[in-house]
Amino acid sequence: MNLFFRRKGIFLWVALFSFLISPTVHAALEVGASYSVILAKANSDGTTTDVTSTTAVADANGKIAFSFSSIPTNSDANFLMVTVKGPTLDATGTATPITADTVVRQSLAPAPPSGSSNSAGLNTLSYAQTKAMLLGFAAAKSDDPIFASFGFVILRTPGISEADIVNIATGGKNAILGDGGFVSFLTTNGVTASQLQTFRQKLISNPGFRALPDFTAKFKDAVENTTSNPTLATKDMAEGGGFMGDIFVDAASAAGIDLQLITSAFDAAGEVSDSDSNLMAISSTVNSSMGQAIKNFFTRIAASKVKREYTAALAILNASVSQISRYNTGVDSMITAFQSLEGTYGKYFEDPTNNQMTDAIKAEMDAAFQSAFTTFQSAIVSTDAEITTLRTSMASSSSIPGATLSAVGYGSYRDQNGASKNWPIPQAALHQWVIDAVLANGGSLTYTVDTIAIPSSMSWLTSRTNFSGLGMPTSLASLMGLEEDMRIIEQSKFALFMSGTPSRAAIKAADLLFQQRVDARATALGGTTNGTTAITTAQKQAIVKLMIQPNIH
Repeated sequence: MNLFFRRKGIFLWVALFSFLISPTVHAALEVGASYSVILAKANSDGTTTDVTSTTAVADANGKIAFSFSSIPTNSDANFLMVTVKGPTLDATGTATPITADTVVRQSLAPAPPSGSSNSAGLNTLSYAQTKAMLLGFAAAKSDDPIFASFGFVILRTPGISEADIVNIATGGKNAILGDGGFVSFLTTNGVTASQLQTFRQKLISNPGFRALPDFTAKFKDAVENTTSNPTLATKDMAEGGGFMGDIFVDAASAAGIDLQLITSAFDAAGEVSDSDSNLMAISSTVNSSMGQAIKNFFTRIAASKVKREYTAALAILNASVSQISRYNTGVDSMITAFQSLEGTYGKYFEDPTNNQMTDAIKAEMDAAFQSAFTTFQSAIVSTDAEITTLRTSMASSSSIPGATLSAVGYGSYRDQNGASKNWPIPQAALHQWVIDAVLANGGSLTYTVDTIAIPSSMSWLTSRTNFSGLGMPTSLASLMGLEEDMRIIEQSKFALFMSGTPSRAAIKAADLLFQQRVDARATALGGTTNGTTAITTAQKQAIVKLMIQPNIH
């Protein structure tokens, strides 16, 4: 967006109430001129219906204020659209037929629940997004919130051409709603119609969690800051885009959809998009921005998964308050860092013409995200006191002397530089649970070792270790056998990337196979917590989850 257009642009924010809309348009409207403002709802068949309209006169500061009554709620429509046209009358009150029907800005926002409110803002990006969404709605004959949400993810560049908007709308519809795409993949892999409906509803409104109103509220913040603090406005827009990963994860969790399936469904959408003629025709500048936006989106999804899934598993296995708190603090700090990075690099999405998304910038952005993840890894390391307690309690609950446990490095590992590090909180908490909740109560843990081949990348492991043969108690041998299998499963998946960049189809297949193998490891666990009470399915799944190293890829 050039500086002139920014300076002369029309900015508007809207507070969407169940019974009232009170928007204000900021910046350089023609002082004293009249504008028409139309409220419409998006229909389930992809069409739109005007609900009401009003007029507003720009004041001495170039702003307009107006209100509507009888606003549709999310029981009436998924989305509402506000359109500003004009000016209809100039400052002297003379009609201006040339501009009277000219659309100045539009915004698509989720309809609020009854008795609640949402916020939204109108700017050049909301205008581009709205045009793309409406085209997609019309082509799909549906106002599907999944499609709209995906559009918010990939369309981060305001001043794109009409041709790019058409191609994004049509190609995006194919990738999300078409054969083999996002929704099709979920349905094929066991997600029910009821779950999909809940998923769609929770994208629109998900009290207590992130949803589309959080995204559109960032437009309001950006509009309010555009004149007084343009840099902050750019950060607001970028951070709003970053919210989309959280929004998808929270909605999927509320619908009971496995988060790995969501990731694999996006792989399926990517596979469709790779051969879609519309998406292949997108200009190189927009395509570059869109590709990086998707990569950042996946990183945010991974971060949200790391928090939600691991926190739940830690709670199931009775991790201490301190462990859960420190883990969550580490994840929250990482997510905060990601939000900051979204703002720092926001200009490359907002104005790629003057801030080109070069390969060097992409690499710099990727490195910055990776650095935030490395900081997270350091933040979730167990304390020396926790490892000492772990070794002491293991010694008292088994036949292994504490000195032996220390000598073999139980509770620690070597990093890539050979330095000794304490186990991360998930691993330490898991072992402590086995000691406290199983061994100390006369229970036991059993495990049937996997048979999948050891990948060549694990050259140090020629065959599976016989931990029982090393003199370990059955429960500890079972735990160590599971951990070795989990490393084999992880390395088997990572091997896909060691010989170059795999295809989308290969990534999708690898993700699905990984999840199937992980699920199978949970069913291979057995035992009791006290000799009679069986270890529950939830506990088995939590054990396996905490065996997987947290990652953002």
